[in-house]
Amino acid sequence: MRTRILAAVALVGVLAAGALVPSGRAGASRDVWGPGWLKKMFLDEDEAPWAVGYMAKMKAKGLISGYSDGRYKPNASVSRVDLIAAAVKLIDADDEAESRSGSSLPFADEAFIRSSYSWAAGYLSAALNHGILRSSSDRFQPDKLATRLWTAEVFTRAMGLESAALAKMSATLGYRDEYLIPANKVGYVAVMRDKGIMTGSDNNFRPNYSVTRGELAVILDRCDEWMAPRASSELRGVISSVDTDKQKMSIRLYDREWWSGNRKDADEDEVFSGSTTLNVSPLALILVDDKYAALGNLRSGYRVVVLKSGDDEASVIDASTGDIAGWPGSTEIDDYTEENDDREDVDEDEDEDVGEDVDDDSNASQLVAGTVKSIQLKNYREITMRDNDGRTRTYRIADDCRVRLTSGRESWVEDIRAGDRVTLEIVSGEVVKVTFGILAEAISEDEVITGTILSVRSDRYSLIVETGDGSTKAIIVSENASIKRNGESVSLNSLREDDEVEIGMQDWEAVRIEAGSVSSSDYTGEVTRLSLDTSTRKITIKTSNGSSKTLELYTTVSVEFEGLPLEIEDVVVGDQVSLRVSSSKVRKVTIKQRTTSDVLGQVASVVLDDGYYRLRLKTSAGTTTYSMIPNVIIKEGSKSLTPRDLKQGASVVVRLAGDVVTKVTVLD
Repeated sequence: MRTRILAAVALVGVLAAGALVPSGRAGASRDVWGPGWLKKMFLDEDEAPWAVGYMAKMKAKGLISGYSDGRYKPNASVSRVDLIAAAVKLIDADDEAESRSGSSLPFADEAFIRSSYSWAAGYLSAALNHGILRSSSDRFQPDKLATRLWTAEVFTRAMGLESAALAKMSATLGYRDEYLIPANKVGYVAVMRDKGIMTGSDNNFRPNYSVTRGELAVILDRCDEWMAPRASSELRGVISSVDTDKQKMSIRLYDREWWSGNRKDADEDEVFSGSTTLNVSPLALILVDDKYAALGNLRSGYRVVVLKSGDDEASVIDASTGDIAGWPGSTEIDDYTEENDDREDVDEDEDEDVGEDVDDDSNASQLVAGTVKSIQLKNYREITMRDNDGRTRTYRIADDCRVRLTSGRESWVEDIRAGDRVTLEIVSGEVVKVTFGILAEAISEDEVITGTILSVRSDRYSLIVETGDGSTKAIIVSENASIKRNGESVSLNSLREDDEVEIGMQDWEAVRIEAGSVSSSDYTGEVTRLSLDTSTRKITIKTSNGSSKTLELYTTVSVEFEGLPLEIEDVVVGDQVSLRVSSSKVRKVTIKQRTTSDVLGQVASVVLDDGYYRLRLKTSAGTTTYSMIPNVIIKEGSKSLTPRDLKQGASVVVRLAGDVVTKVTVLD
C-alpha cells in the first residue's frame, strides 16, 4: 500500500541544501497524517501566487520540502536529481530508495554523484528499478536542470503509462514548437497533455525550457490526482454537508478501487462506497480551488480530498468547485498551464541551462537557415531566428555548440549578432552547430554575385547582399579581398547600405568587391493599401499633395515605430509613414504616427522579450499581449515609472497606437 509520513507542521529531514526530498524520517506512525498545519507553508510562497495551493498540498503530502530557512524558492529551476527524487516519492518508493543507498549506479559520473549528492544514490537506484530512469553508461549529470520534455518522460514512466506513450508516438500535438520535440518523445508529451498534467501555454509546449520548483508542485499534484489515494488516511469524495458550529463535515466517499480499475464511469453505487462524517481540526489546512480558505467556504457538491489524522479528524481539506481531471465524471482537463499567464517575469531571469538526456537516443538532425532576430547568452543560451519560410522560432544553444564560417574558419557563439544570416544544425531540439553564409540558396564555391548591400559588418568582415531574384546571401569577405567603391580602393567599412555591388567569389569567400552608390529617396504619406498576399509585395500611400504612390517592397524590408522593430504585417491602413526607397523598392518603413486608443485593464505581467518589454493586459474582453515602445511613458500621479515598476494586478489605462503601447497611466 502506498503511504506517506508527515510531521505536525513542517516536513522532517529537510535538507540544508534545499533539495526537494527529505533526507530522513521521524515522528508519526505509518498511515497517519499530522495535524496542525500553518496557513503559510513557505515564507516565500507569495513569489509564485499561482502555485501557492499546489505547494501547500504537496508539502502536506510530503512530496516536496523547502530550505532550512523556511523558503521554497518556487521560481528556481529544478535539477535532474531532484526531479527523479520527487518522482520516486510520488510512487511511494522512498523507503526502497533508502535501502538502495549502497547500490551501484550504471552512470559514468557515479563518483561525482556519491561525492556531491550522497543522499541521491538510493533514489536513482529505485528510479532505475521502477523504470523511471533507463540504465546508461553515459553521465547522469545530476546538477543539470530538468527540461519540460525530460520531465514529461519521467512522470509518464512514474505513472506507469509508458505503453500509452509508445502508442501515441505518431500523434499530432498541435503545438507551434512541436518541431522541437524528437519523434521518439512525442508520445510522452501526448500523455501529459491528454491527462492535463503538462499542457503548455500560448500554444507552445517549450520542451527545452527548465521546470521551476513551483511548476513541479503543480505537476506532482496533477499526477497524484490521477493515481490511487496515497494511504488509507486519504479520502476522496463529494461534500454532502458542512457544520461550522460543530466543526464537522460529511462526505460521500468514492470507491478507492476505482482509480485502480478501468476508470469507466459506472453506476453511482459502484463509484461511491459509502459516507463518513469527520471532525475538522481547528488548525486544519483548507484549500478551495488551490487557494487558502476556511471551513465556512466549503459547500455541498464540492469534490474533495481529505487527509485524516487519527480516526475521524480532518487535518488537510483540498476542495474543488468543479471537475478534477482523472476523477469520476471528469470529461475535461484542467486549463492551468505551467507557464501561467498570470505569473510576473517567471521565465525572464531563470537559468535555463539544459541537461543532456541520459536515454535520448535520437541522433536525427535538421538544418534551418534564416536571419537571427536575437541571441541570449547571459542567463540561458537561446537564439531566435526568422527562417527562410518566414516563420520566427526560438532554439536552445548546446553548451558545446560549434560555430564556423563558410570558409571553414572557426568562430564563436558570442560573435553572433541580430541580423546575421546563418544555418543552424539542430539535434534533439538543441543547436549544435552554427554556420555563417550557407543558406537555402547556397553560395557556390566560385561564382559572381550581383545585388544590393543590405548591411556591412566590418567587425565580422562580412556583407549581407540581396540579389536580383530577391534572395539574401551572407558573404564572408577574404582578408585579402580587393574592395573598390566608385572606382577607388577602399576598406570594407567604406561600403554603404544600398550600394549596388558585384562580388567575385573564390573558395566560398569574397575576393573581389566592386561597389557603386545609387540614388535613394524618401516618400511620406498615409498608408492606403498593403498587398502582402502575392509574390510581389507592395505598399500604397497617399502623399501630402494628394497623389497616390505604389511601391514594391524589398523581401527584407524593415519596419520601425518609435524605436520598436515591427514586421511589415504590423503596418495598417491609416498609418502615417516615411518610406526609404532605393532602386525603386522600399527598403525601410518608419511609422511616424498612427491612430491611438485608450484601454482600461489590469496588469497580468510584464516580461522582457528579445530586448523589448511586453505587457499582458487583462480586460473585460480577455487577456492580450502588447509590445511597448522603448521610451514608453509610464506615470503614477506625478511619478515616472519603468516597465519593471508595474505590479501584477495594478489597474491601468493603456494608450495603444495600433497594438503598441506608448503610454501607461497607473490608477490609484
